[in-house]
Amino acid sequence: MPKLHFRNILAGALLAVVCTACGSSAGAQSLDAKPNFNDSLYVPYGTRAPRPCPNITHAPSDTEAAVLVQCTMEGGIARDNVRLLSGVGVQVRGSRAFGFTAAHDDSALVPLIEAAQYKGDTRDLHIDPKAKVYDIVGSANQFNCGYKNESAPGQNCTQTQFVNSPGACWRMNNGQWRCTLYGISTGWKINQAPPAAY
Repeated sequence: MPKLHFRNILAGALLAVVCTACGSSAGAQSLDAKPNFNDSLYVPYGTRAPRPCPNITHAPSDTEAAVLVQCTMEGGIARDNVRLLSGVGVQVRGSRAFGFTAAHDDSALVPLIEAAQYKGDTRDLHIDPKAKVYDIVGSANQFNCGYKNESAPGQNCTQTQFVNSPGACWRMNNGQWRCTLYGISTGWKINQAPPAAY
C-alpha cells in the first residue's frame, strides 16, 4: 500500500459522509444508554437508530473500546442501507505513535477514520496525530439493512461477522476517542432481522 504524506491526512479528513447519529459530542450518551427505536429516519428500515458515542476523553478500556467501535462504525444511510453492529467484543493490545512506519503503517486506517468520524465542517473531529494510537483486536456481527419489507418483516438485513479483526482507537482534536475495526467481515447471511440490542 502506498505511503501517505501527513498533509494528506488533514486534507483527506474533510471527506464528508452521511452519519446521522454517530460520533458527535452533541449526541453523546453514557455507556449504558438504551437503544432508540423512535427515530423517524430509521422507521422505514425497521431498525433502531445507530448508537451515539459516549464522551470518553481518556484512553479506552476494553469495554469502552467495544462501545466506541460500535458507535463509530454504525450509522449512515448510504445507498439506502443502514449499518448496525451487535455482539461487539474488543481487546486493547497496546499503544504506539501514529504514523507510517514499516511496523505500523496507518495508511489503511486514515480513510476509515475520515469516513467514520466526519460529522460536518468541524476540525474538532479530525485525528490528533500527536496522540497515541491503540491497536485493538475485535469481533462483531455486522448488519447492512435495507428498507423493511412488509410482506417479509424482519428479513431486510444481510449479516456478516468480524472475527479477531485488527483495528485501532485514536483521539480526536476535541479530546474524545473513537475506535474502528478495519478487517474484512465474512460469512454472509441474507434475510436476517436487524439487531435490537446494542
